[in-house]
Amino acid sequence: MKTQRLEKTFGILLALLLAIVLVACSTPEPTVDEGAGETATNVPADPTITPAVDTIENQLVGTNWELESMNGVEAGDDMTLSFGSGTISGSDGCNTFNGEYTIENSVLVIGDNIASTLMACPDVDAEMSQQFMNALASAGEFTLDNDDLTIQTENGELVFSSAVEGSDPTAPQVDTIENQIVGTNWELESMNGIDADDDMTLNFGSGTISGSDGCNTFSGGYTIENGMLVISDNLAMTAMACADVDAEMSQQYLNALVTAGEFTLSGDDLTIQTESGALVFERDDDMTDNSGVDTMVNQLATTTWGLVSMDGTEIDDAMTLHFEADTISGSDGCNSFSSDYTIGNGTLTISDNIASTLMACPDVDAEMAQQYLNALVSATAYILDGDSLIIQTDGGELVFAQMENAELDETRWQLESLVDSDGNITRLAIDGNIFLTFDDDEVNGNGGCNSFNGTMTTDDTQMSFGDIAATLMACADDDVNQRETEFFTALGDVASYEIIGQTLTLYDADGSVVATFVEKLTNTVWQWVRFDDTADMNNITVADAASYTVQFMSDGSYTLQADCNSGNGSYSHNGGSLTFKAGTMTLAECGEGSLSNEFISRLGDVVTYVFDDGNLVMNLKADAGNMVFKALND
Repeated sequence: MKTQRLEKTFGILLALLLAIVLVACSTPEPTVDEGAGETATNVPADPTITPAVDTIENQLVGTNWELESMNGVEAGDDMTLSFGSGTISGSDGCNTFNGEYTIENSVLVIGDNIASTLMACPDVDAEMSQQFMNALASAGEFTLDNDDLTIQTENGELVFSSAVEGSDPTAPQVDTIENQIVGTNWELESMNGIDADDDMTLNFGSGTISGSDGCNTFSGGYTIENGMLVISDNLAMTAMACADVDAEMSQQYLNALVTAGEFTLSGDDLTIQTESGALVFERDDDMTDNSGVDTMVNQLATTTWGLVSMDGTEIDDAMTLHFEADTISGSDGCNSFSSDYTIGNGTLTISDNIASTLMACPDVDAEMAQQYLNALVSATAYILDGDSLIIQTDGGELVFAQMENAELDETRWQLESLVDSDGNITRLAIDGNIFLTFDDDEVNGNGGCNSFNGTMTTDDTQMSFGDIAATLMACADDDVNQRETEFFTALGDVASYEIIGQTLTLYDADGSVVATFVEKLTNTVWQWVRFDDTADMNNITVADAASYTVQFMSDGSYTLQADCNSGNGSYSHNGGSLTFKAGTMTLAECGEGSLSNEFISRLGDVVTYVFDDGNLVMNLKADAGNMVFKALND
C-alpha cells in the first residue's frame, strides 16, 4: 500500500516538471506592463535574426582620444589618436599621421606603414613625438573603460582620455553623411565646369584624405562641421616633375581642395563647393584600397641617386642608391650593398639585413661609409623634389641628386673592382689606371700599364669581347703586371653587362660579377692639356696643365681652377651634350702668359663631349675647336 502511494506521488511530480519545461520552451504571449502609463509590449526576438555583437573593436570605430600619459610621464603636447573602420589618424603634437590597424584576439595591431606630414615644429618636443609614434607601432593589449583607453606597448603603456568632453567614446555611431564618406574613393570629373583629363583622385579615411593631383600624391586631414567639409591646408605630398601633366591644373585642384565648403553626396556622385567653383567627382570602387588610403605608385622604382650630403656634411665619395620595385642597391663609396624596402605615403623603411661586399678600400673613409649604411636602415620618410631626394633618418637626413644611367658608348669607364685569380672581388689603388671606352663595336683602354684596343659585340644586355691587341711595355711593378693580366683574363669571361646610374657591371655566363666600372666624367679631376683649333691657326699647348682643371660633381655642380682664379657653377649633360652655366668666379690678374681668360671663355662655348683614348674632348659651338683634357692621375 505504501509503495503504491509513493509511485502515485512520483507520477504527479513528474507531470508537474514536464509542464514547467513545456511552458518554458513555448512562445509566450505578449505581456502588458500594467504599471506603465502606456501599453508596453515585450515582443521576443526573432530567432532567425542575428543580433549585432557589440565588441571592443566595434566600440573603437569613430572614437577620438587625447594622450594623457606615456609610460607614466604626463603628455603635455596635443597628441591624439582617432579610430576609423580599419584606419587610424591623429597628431604627434606637430605632424598629422594616418595608417591602418586590426584587432586580433583583443590585441591592437597598428601597421608600421604610418604616413606622416614632415613639418618642423621648434616648440614641440621632437623626441617625445618620436617616442609616441614608436609606441603606437608596438601596440599590443588594450583596455577600454568608459572615457579611458589604455594601450600596452613594448616599453610601457599609453593612457588616453576621450577627446570630446562629456561624450561617451563607446557610444554607437550615427550613420551621417560624414560616415558614408569614410572609405570611399573618387575620381575628379570636372573642375569649375571644365573636364578633368588627368587622373586626379580623392580618397576619404576616418579624418584623413589622400589622393593624386594627376602627378603627385598627397595626404592630410579633414573634418565635417555643420555639414561643411573642411580640408587641412598643410597637405603632405610628393614633389615629382611630370612633363606630361598640366602643372597649372594640378595646382588649381590642390588650391580648390583646401578651400572646400559645402558638399553633396548623391549616389555615385560627390560635389564639393570651393571658393572658385565646384569639384565634381565620380565614385571609383575599382581602386585597390577602399579604406580611404590610396595605394601610392612607387615613384622611386628604377631611379638612381648620388649622395650629396649626410646630416649637413657634403659627401665627396661615390655613395649611391638605386631603387627597384622592392629592393635597393648601391655603393657606400667602397663596397656595393643591397637590401629590401617598403614605402607608404611619404614613409620609407629599409630592411636592416643589408648584404654587402667586404672589400678593403684604403682610399675610402670607412667610418663615413658605415655611417651611410647605418643612416639608410634608420630611414623613416622621404621627400621627392624634382631631381632631389631627401631621406629622413633617426639622426638627420640624407640628400641625394638623381643620376641618369650613363651611356655605354663615349664614356670613360674606370675600373672600380675586379674578381682576382682567387675569385675574390677586390679593389686596389692601381685600379684607377685601368679604364675602358666603347665606340660601337670597338673598345679601347688601358690595362694599368699597356694601352689596348679590340672589338666587342652587344645584343640587348649580352656582351662579348673579340681580339684584344695591347702594347708590350714591361711594367716595373709586379702588382701592376699581375693586375693587368687578371684584367685581360676577366674580359675574356664577360657574357653580359648592366648599367645602373654611373656604374657598369660585367658578368660571366653564370651571372657572377666579373668587374665593375664607374663613369669618370663625374669622378675625375680633368686637366686641360691643349686646344685644337678647327682652322689650325690658334692651337694651344698648355704647359702647366695642372693649373687649369675642372671637376664635375654628381649633383650637377662643377668646380674649376683657372691659373690663379677659381670658380664654380652648374652643368648639364645628356647623350653627349654638355653645357656649363657660370656661377661665382674670382677675377684676379694672373700675370703674363696666363691662359685663365681663354680657359674660362672656351668652357662657356662647350656644347658636346666625347672620350678619345681615355681623354675627355669638349667640342665648342660652331665647330670652333676642341678642348682636350687628361685625367689628373693618368
